Amino acid sequence: MFQEGEMLSKELGDEFRVARFYSAMGMYYTYRGNPQLGIEYVKRTFEKARTNHDFEFMGSLASSLSFDYSTSGEFYKIADMVPDVIDLIEKAKRKSDFFSWTLNPYSILCALCGFSMGLLGNFEEGRITLDKGLRTDSEINHLVTLGFVEIYYSLFFAFRGEWEIAKAHFQKSIKHSEEAKYGALSGLSWSYLGYVCSMLADSKVGKRHAEKGLEIFRDSGMESVLSLFYYLLGSICQDLGDLKNAQSHTDGKKRGIVEVLINDT
Repeated sequence: MFQEGEMLSKELGDEFRVARFYSAMGMYYTYRGNPQLGIEYVKRTFEKARTNHDFEFMGSLASSLSFDYSTSGEFYKIADMVPDVIDLIEKAKRKSDFFSWTLNPYSILCALCGFSMGLLGNFEEGRITLDKGLRTDSEINHLVTLGFVEIYYSLFFAFRGEWEIAKAHFQKSIKHSEEAKYGALSGLSWSYLGYVCSMLADSKVGKRHAEKGLEIFRDSGMESVLSLFYYLLGSICQDLGDLKNAQSHTDGKKRGIVEVLINDT
């Protein structure tokens, strides 16, 4: 269906719809657990938009591409690409614009870029960038965007070992995503919260949270990063000394990866 839409848009000379199809196809393959294929679709359109200085496309495409890069672990590419796009949006005074995207690009770009900077050791600038994204979307109050931003805010502090701060922001992400009825995001936040609770020496509660997160995520029908849920739950079981279930979840992680590979061949 995506390919047919792409061909029709090309025949009509509608570059805007071609870009939307590439972005949708990129997100589809990323959520299916194949971020590299997703990157191929989005990157070709983003590079064209950047070359043509097409501001309307750049915001949403940069956001889609950054999601793909984060799923594939290429955080250095986010830190390299995104600051220029953030600067363009700020200079145009369009931080609250959605650019025909489902999330607020400025807030998402700040969240992904700030988190990526932190992973690369630039905690000070990363925190400043994260704050800008959270502040902007708090003013807009777009619940799904807030849920995503809070997750990256939480992960930033989790990687610094500041577990209590991470816990508070994961709880906020759960609140926003449940209010927005966004199951996949809620499931991810619950699982991460479970892992954080385990790191705070409350592994029994952490296990309940992680199990809840896995169930919610599976019910959402999404397949990408499913192996992450098994990893988090397996780690918590290991902390509890429950090696049998830890091994079971490790096997589940492997099955999740194999299922994605089979479904996309």
